[in-house]
Amino acid sequence: MGERIGQEDRGKTPVFVAVYDRLYEMVTNGTYPAGKALPPEPKLAALLDVSRETLRKAMRLLEEDGLLEKVKGKGNFVVDLNKPGVSSLEKLGNPVRKCIQVPIDEDVEVEVRLQSSSDYEQKLFNRETKTALAIDRWYRSNGKIVAYSLTLAPIESVLTLGLDLSNKSEVLDFLENTAYEIASRAHIKVKTTWVGKFISDRYVLSEDEELSLIQENLYTEDEFTLLIHNKHYILPEVCSIEINATH
Repeated sequence: MGERIGQEDRGKTPVFVAVYDRLYEMVTNGTYPAGKALPPEPKLAALLDVSRETLRKAMRLLEEDGLLEKVKGKGNFVVDLNKPGVSSLEKLGNPVRKCIQVPIDEDVEVEVRLQSSSDYEQKLFNRETKTALAIDRWYRSNGKIVAYSLTLAPIESVLTLGLDLSNKSEVLDFLENTAYEIASRAHIKVKTTWVGKFISDRYVLSEDEELSLIQENLYTEDEFTLLIHNKHYILPEVCSIEINATH
């Protein structure tokens, strides 16, 4: 017989909470080691003598508490708490690299586009300009796309900085490093969006459509002029957003 959640627990405590407590103990005492997958749901539910629905509720709590990580198509893995955590967003820096929990491939695909400036872009940058710069970035992990970034900028600002738009390595270095060195502050908004199939003409980021979206404005010291506007779309299963708040 498998290990059971006792009836005395079921009397006062919701069953999924009791299951959570039992799984928490099994994870922290090494019954299920860090980096390894839990048994398949049917087997684990039978082991704990609970329904799969109850088991899923408990595992969702463990995910929220950072003890489990659900990997699509592979199962639920015990998180290694000794691994360095993701960086938080208090300091200027590329949010994609701060928030993604999986290794990012070295080669980031970059596409630079010049387009007619829309009313939205003129209002966004508070200036009249005929041409706007749009830059696409696709981030992969083990060959699979896990994030997409769209950058908008007035062409005049970029040319003033002497950026060679035909040199994609230089463009990428500007977006990943130089822009954050130039900027004096950033405004960041985090939300969930459901446009996974439509954000890019080239690739589908998510068949399920739901994505984590980090909107980021970088400002310069020159009267808080908006330097660039970024939209970072990240697969939610590989994204963890942390903010360390202090007085």
